[in-house]
Amino acid sequence: MHRVAPLALALALACAHAPPPASGPQPLAGAGELRVGDGAATFRLAHEPLPDRALNLHVQLAATGASVGVVTWSLAVDGFDAVGSTTWSGELAPGQQSDEVVRLRPRGDGVARVTLTYGLSSEPDLGAITVPFLVTAEAIRPCQPADKCATE
Repeated sequence: MHRVAPLALALALACAHAPPPASGPQPLAGAGELRVGDGAATFRLAHEPLPDRALNLHVQLAATGASVGVVTWSLAVDGFDAVGSTTWSGELAPGQQSDEVVRLRPRGDGVARVTLTYGLSSEPDLGAITVPFLVTAEAIRPCQPADKCATE
């Protein structure tokens, strides 16, 4: 019986810890779509927390139907330093996808934001997606509806 108690205690403590965060890019709220004729280009954002107090922001683009032509996006950051290109332009064939990654490092604790502006080469500002993040010493995470930063 003396061996069972320590084992039971160890199992209870091990189960009390939160599970590790999911690996790989996690989708963020919001999406944008451009439609031209029978074609569409869909823009989505995803984030991937990194262990070195940074995160990878994924700008995901998918083309369906006919070609919409040359699409563009640009990323504006507030409260982050961006490592990598914050602009992209190109034409995706129908069914083709693109996943561009920008590393973001927070400038400090508080609220940080990213805004993806997207459009066509002839009209680059047709839509935007803005995502606020809560930055603390422990984590960088998207603001949740209950967070004050989600409504600021």
